[in-house]
Amino acid sequence: MTPQTAKTLLVILAVALCLGGGDLSLDAAQAYAEGERILFAGHNGASWDIWSVRPDGKALRRLTSWPGDERRPALRQGRLLYVNGERRLELMDLTSGQRRSLLATEPGYHDQPVWLADGSFLYVQYLVLPQDKSSIRLCRVTADGKNWEPPRLLHPPEHNRLFPAPAPAGQRFAFTEAIRSSAGLYEEIGIAHLENEQAELLTDFKADSLRPAWSPDGRRLLFCSNRDGNYDIWLLDLASRAYRRLTDHPAYDCDPTWSPDGGRFAFISSRQGGRRLWIKPIDGGPARLVADMPAMDPVWTTEPEQEARRP
Repeated sequence: MTPQTAKTLLVILAVALCLGGGDLSLDAAQAYAEGERILFAGHNGASWDIWSVRPDGKALRRLTSWPGDERRPALRQGRLLYVNGERRLELMDLTSGQRRSLLATEPGYHDQPVWLADGSFLYVQYLVLPQDKSSIRLCRVTADGKNWEPPRLLHPPEHNRLFPAPAPAGQRFAFTEAIRSSAGLYEEIGIAHLENEQAELLTDFKADSLRPAWSPDGRRLLFCSNRDGNYDIWLLDLASRAYRRLTDHPAYDCDPTWSPDGGRFAFISSRQGGRRLWIKPIDGGPARLVADMPAMDPVWTTEPEQEARRP
């Protein structure tokens, strides 16, 4: 084959892919690091379970199949923390398949667990009070040897902080704060310190801005907001406080999570009907469907995959 013939064939192949709907985006051409996968809550027609999938859409596996629902996955060193159908926390060892309940004597509903680097975790506790009022408490739980210590309230409950997102290094975390005003209830993005009550709000959209996700280099935040009418993914630079919208679609786009290299993000979108798991480059380019099933709560991880024993 002559060089000219090879060049011609490559051109024909590229045109054929474009006409056939082939994905020529940079994301499709990029290789993913070994061990990269995305955990998410997926619905197979019966219940919500925790699933794992590679960013290229391959190796889709179900990690839990207990009766009832499992959502809000958080993984650290082979330990899967999640919320069950009764909105209580459970911890599952992926190697043995054993699970146990956590904080069984704590009141209210438990939600949004996230691991910290020291092996402790944060979670949100919803206390349902009389007269249709509720309190949102952001708590931290640490381990003393093999036992979990009682939860410690991080901030006064009147702040109504939820969706905690720990920074990749240091003692800070991002959060969503529910704010009541004469204009109604809305949510803003803020950051706070783990060891004291120092906190500040980063957005002033007067809209529902939620689910912050910290970049691997600790310099930026992803979050979703409906400030322009529907939920889109936004990027906030922490140094300049400049923000820009990363998705601009009439569908629902939310639940962002960063790739380990910081070049892409996974998110939940309804752009093809039901809410599914998608990936998109940070610097622009088309979004790509990863898992064609109802999905929520994605978490991108590089933790080595273990063969989970089926319950």
